[in-house]
Amino acid sequence: MAHNIQTFDSFTVNPAPHLERLRATRQPLFLSVDQGDEVVVLDADTYRQTRLRSEQMEELLATREAVDDAIAGRNCRSGEQFWAEFDAKMTNTPGTDG
Repeated sequence: MAHNIQTFDSFTVNPAPHLERLRATRQPLFLSVDQGDEVVVLDADTYRQTRLRSEQMEELLATREAVDDAIAGRNCRSGEQFWAEFDAKMTNTPGTDG
């Protein structure tokens, strides 16, 4: 992906053409200050999609870690342990008949 790099000053002085290009291409706009990338601007839909993908990846990685732990016997409890803990919590929960 070719980076669309502009100076922060050019963006703040005349943002309209930058925003039009951003909406049309849906590619990030990198704003630089003193020759270094400082800010990335995304259109709202691209940001939402990127954030959703990031959250999905985090969930997948957490699931994979959990599966790896289960296979290796780490952080696991037996069904009996689970149900004993569950029953204990339900019995001690205020507002329940247990």
